[in-house]
Amino acid sequence: MTLNELIDELQLPISEQEQKEGVGRLSNLVNQSSSYDSIDSYLILLSDDIEEYFHSGNINRALEFAITALLEGTSASDIGLDGKGYCDVVKHLQKGGKRDWRGLNPKEALRLLSRATFIHGLLAREHLSASQISRLLFSLESSLYVPYKAIQVIAAHFELLPSLSVDDFENVIRPKDEIYSNQHFTDTSADESCEIAGELASPWLDGESLTSDLRLLIKQGEGTILTSENASEWPYLQMLHWCMLPLDRYDHPASFLYEFGPRGALGEAVFAQYHVATGNAVLNNAKAVSQLDDQWARNRSGVSAHALVRILHMVESLPFRARRSVAAIIRAWLARIIELTDRDLTLIDETLSAAQIIGLCGFIQHDESNTQGVIEQRIVDALSVLAFQHDGWIPRGLGDSVNASNLSRHKLGDVEFANIDKRAAIALEAHGGVVSPAYVRGHQQSLARIVQQRLEESWANLDDPAKWSVRVIFVSHGSTGDLPENEIIHEVPISYEYWDYSKLVDDAINHSTEELVLSAFRKYFVQALNRDVVPQRIRNKASQILKDSAVSI
Repeated sequence: MTLNELIDELQLPISEQEQKEGVGRLSNLVNQSSSYDSIDSYLILLSDDIEEYFHSGNINRALEFAITALLEGTSASDIGLDGKGYCDVVKHLQKGGKRDWRGLNPKEALRLLSRATFIHGLLAREHLSASQISRLLFSLESSLYVPYKAIQVIAAHFELLPSLSVDDFENVIRPKDEIYSNQHFTDTSADESCEIAGELASPWLDGESLTSDLRLLIKQGEGTILTSENASEWPYLQMLHWCMLPLDRYDHPASFLYEFGPRGALGEAVFAQYHVATGNAVLNNAKAVSQLDDQWARNRSGVSAHALVRILHMVESLPFRARRSVAAIIRAWLARIIELTDRDLTLIDETLSAAQIIGLCGFIQHDESNTQGVIEQRIVDALSVLAFQHDGWIPRGLGDSVNASNLSRHKLGDVEFANIDKRAAIALEAHGGVVSPAYVRGHQQSLARIVQQRLEESWANLDDPAKWSVRVIFVSHGSTGDLPENEIIHEVPISYEYWDYSKLVDDAINHSTEELVLSAFRKYFVQALNRDVVPQRIRNKASQILKDSAVSI
């Protein structure tokens, strides 16, 4: 057997050309060494050492000499896997963990390390977790089935160990999730939040299925949202949160539980967000399993475990970037569910005065509330009722959350007033800023689908589409660019108007009695903001505006 053929048995993580050069370098070193009589005697010693390694796992002198020479100046050495490093990793792989994983046998260790440069790339460039690398290697080579902890040994040597700390969670991921939640689930109910999460995730997966399974996770019996009284169901939400967490950083299989340490401080920090005492959700519900799958779900009572597994499978089936995007949506949704369980509410005083309403209307004419449009929407609700809810005009959308889908609510705008006899509808879109052409185009796209929906539901049966008309009023703090004034959608004439808040205030207040104004703002502003789905920070802002802007009359 030649030296090159003997080296083949080691399966070193080097290219064919690098091995060829290494064999030449090793031959020269043997010939120059006083430790070996000749290359032939060295071949015998190396063959014996390789056989001894496969038998006992010990790396003897001739074998270590060969590995060091062969790895020198190679791509493996460039990433930190020189002779000493290679031998150290081999020993660690064979040793395994103290209690949590069995070491690899000698052949398994060499086979795994033959993929070392590939593994380095997956860690450094592709950001795969150890669990995902373990799955990938097995899919490529069924004989290479190793635990994720073996991959962690290699990753640690490269100083590329995938990990998450409490600081990562508390100061980076959680604040980002809460900002995302405030943007998309601002004042939604639990049920609405499930629907919106499905809509947000629909570019990547079946949004309706996600919505359905999220609803199963938060509702039991006759549709009661989870509370501290039925805390036995909360662990499924906590487990979902844990499974979505690594996806912010790593290409990780969502159903794999233990790589990032749910037993430790990070798990405690994640589970402590929830306003119930359930202990460690992962350890209490999946202590004997490493992955949440159908078999695990079949051993649990109720539908929640099956819903959880279906969600994880949906997420896990996606490419990494899509998986990360959907995971961010689910974590933001979970942040909203956590927020909805906080019942420590301070309500706005319902005894509004005319001075407070005048001040409130004065404020909104000049300033944004910076509440993701919630205060603007509630003001528009109250003003639009005063301006447009006359005899024969039926409202739709009053009190809806700011993120409620117009399409799913079958409404032409944030608020709509329709008059069947006049074959007409007025839709108002509240905006806390400046209306731009892009903003209007976005509304036009959804409006086309809603007009078609309305025609199919009733309008076409009552009259020709051309006999109907829709008036869309954008209410904002100004407008910019070349904005459309009218168009025809599915034969229905559409007109667009751009009002500032001053015009809506004038149209509403100047044609209403003080009693009507007080009643409208009490119901559509104060009582709407006092609902428990509205975050306390928004009530606080509304109370401050009412206090600071009240005028003397």
